[in-house]
Amino acid sequence: MKTYKVTVDDYGTTRWYNEQSQLHREDGPAVEYKDGEKYWWLNGISYSKLEWEEELAKRKQRSQEEINKALEVLGKATGYKITKV
Repeated sequence: MKTYKVTVDDYGTTRWYNEQSQLHREDGPAVEYKDGEKYWWLNGISYSKLEWEEELAKRKQRSQEEINKALEVLGKATGYKITKV
């Protein structure tokens, strides 16, 4: 579970920050203005909405590959076939 610091300034702008105080949000825009304008950020890097969606998809794919590799290594070490449920 991700932990965010969320601020709302006097103009109604909402900003989400990660634990390193960088603009960051994985479940929506990291900056939302009162007028509805939105900006997407990951770890302090600005993305268009499409780039943000693509980057999250890449990260999810890499995470799944890392899990599969770890299960394979664990299976070889124990002699069991281990699969993700």
